[in-house]
Amino acid sequence: MLNFYIDEKGPQETYQIEDTKDPMFTEKLKYGSDNMHNYVGAAVEMIDSKEQDIGNQLIKLEDDFKSSQMKGKELKGKDIVKNKIFEYGIASMRSKEVQFYTDLLELLNKEDVQPCIYIINKMSYLVSAKLRDWILLVSDCEDINPYTLKFIFTGYLETEGNRDDIKALLDENVNVYRLLKVISKNLKLFIKENSNNSRMLESQIPAYKQMLKFINKYKNTKSNNNGYKNLRFNWQVVNQMFDLWLEEIINNDDNESSEEVNVYLDEGIKCSIFSSIKQVDHVYGCQHSNDVPGIRIADYLAVIYGKLLQTLLDHSQYDRKKPKNQKLIETSFFDIDEKQFNLLKLLYKYIFMNNCHYNVMRDCYYKDEVRLENYLSYFNTFKTFKQYHAIDNIKHRNKENDQLMDTLKKVSRGYDNQAYKIRHSYQSYREAFADNKLVDL
Repeated sequence: MLNFYIDEKGPQETYQIEDTKDPMFTEKLKYGSDNMHNYVGAAVEMIDSKEQDIGNQLIKLEDDFKSSQMKGKELKGKDIVKNKIFEYGIASMRSKEVQFYTDLLELLNKEDVQPCIYIINKMSYLVSAKLRDWILLVSDCEDINPYTLKFIFTGYLETEGNRDDIKALLDENVNVYRLLKVISKNLKLFIKENSNNSRMLESQIPAYKQMLKFINKYKNTKSNNNGYKNLRFNWQVVNQMFDLWLEEIINNDDNESSEEVNVYLDEGIKCSIFSSIKQVDHVYGCQHSNDVPGIRIADYLAVIYGKLLQTLLDHSQYDRKKPKNQKLIETSFFDIDEKQFNLLKLLYKYIFMNNCHYNVMRDCYYKDEVRLENYLSYFNTFKTFKQYHAIDNIKHRNKENDQLMDTLKKVSRGYDNQAYKIRHSYQSYREAFADNKLVDL
């Protein structure tokens, strides 16, 4: 019997434009108190026979962490990863919090608890809601894969978009043609204003010019979704991401004899998201995490991954008042002690080095997730803390950024290579989506 436990961070059903007086309009959407630009879900898989022992070991870790004021209360990820001690991520964590997560990850590794993290950018979802059919139409007619085109649109709206762009995107009465006209007008102005911006000339401006060319060429073309069918978050994408990972786990040789698959959901997560997956036998919703160790483990993973994701994003956004200045994360992200160094390596190995292809699932606006994966992987390039400590933090910051630029290019080429394979195996991306071989836009 295989049991899967799921929790989440940053869920958001509906979207509104940010009511801000900031003239730069840095924040485009109202994201709630956690300010999460991305939805992060975490799932863990445990063999039924190991659950009780894992639960007992987890309870001991939690009891050791709790202060006298918390005795008898449930420990949550948000109690451990607090804003005031997470300004620069794990580099800001105190030894007590570092030790808890170190012990937790060592436990999960020892007991072979498999993780899955899935990330969906909220602006990316809105682009799909309005422009999915139009993007697929353009990709059918032009030599560009739909994931790349959607990435460019999302990047523009997430970073450069102004109030008119976001209002048109969110207005259910604005059809695709009118939205593209609004974006075209503002995009043209942005390109003109940054024509001499050396920071953007290599890749950003050429991508925006390509986007503008496609808008001008195809804005009059009819697409199926001329307005929102539903302003609410599309949980079907979560379904697809989890399904791909689940199928991989079930097809693993070690799990061939498993007869039953059960999914346990934290309170607030809808059963309908997962009940339609054919490999799932039972879905148990509204679980009280205090009684279910697997859900608490998923919570701890969703919180630390989600907080790291958002913290790095907050510290890497360029200053729109000074668009020519490159923005690098602060050197404080690299000012770590040996225990923090070991935790960063352990987190990377647990999530990214467990021989699963679908254990980290992201939508096609991959920039934020790749930013985090690259940051964690950088520490794993050092065998020992002594080697790491021999280099000053400015050099660390610059080397990690160089690695990030290379990684982003590799991911982009990966989508291009995927497009080549899809075009030779299917008539269109729509056909590949229908075959459940790819996560839909």
